[in-house]
Amino acid sequence: MLKNNKRSISKRGDNNPNSRLRSGIVIEIRDEVSRRRKVRGAMAQISRDYGMSRGALHDIISGRRWGWLIKTKVKKGVVVA
Repeated sequence: MLKNNKRSISKRGDNNPNSRLRSGIVIEIRDEVSRRRKVRGAMAQISRDYGMSRGALHDIISGRRWGWLIKTKVKKGVVVA
């Protein structure tokens, strides 16, 4: 999809049919990381639990991937823009 014929804009998150994660799972991952951050080996365990690499987990936590989700509000487990 092109916007103003300048650059391509891709669908993000749940709107992208190729997405392996959903916004609810990403929020759950961030909550779990915030609870277990000080535990040794927690990041490796969380990445194994969700079937992803530690690099992908780091990208989610840092906001490099799914960073737009940090700025949205969540009400009763539903993402509200």
